[in-house]
Amino acid sequence: KQWYQRRVRGLPPGAESVKCLPAAPAKNPSGLRASVLCNLAYVWLELGDPLQAIQPAQALIELATAPVDLRLLGCIYAAEANILLDKTFEATSCLSPELVDRIKQSSAAAAKQETGSATGKDLNEITGTIILNNVAVQC
Repeated sequence: KQWYQRRVRGLPPGAESVKCLPAAPAKNPSGLRASVLCNLAYVWLELGDPLQAIQPAQALIELATAPVDLRLLGCIYAAEANILLDKTFEATSCLSPELVDRIKQSSAAAAKQETGSATGKDLNEITGTIILNNVAVQC
């Protein structure tokens, strides 16, 4: 197997590249972009840097071609980042039912075309989590 060196920004000094195998071209670049944004927001939150997590979470929410389940996770991550920054109003707006409904409606057509998109049960669980988080923020 032949390894390639891929340059990655933001790594500690001395670790400017990552060894990886070559990959096949992406069949769904928008889905890949959505996954990367979702993972990036999650990683920044886990590293304890909510300020850095807001940008990829917001970009994910605004990515109209992203699967609905990832866009809803973007809402949760953006709300969590705003809560950690003591911005409760912004957190509540990330969890608003209007935003959730808008995301579901705008992604409904794309979700039907995508294979491997979230099922109705998954979306109900994510929506329930968002509602629960919204109540927790307001209390």
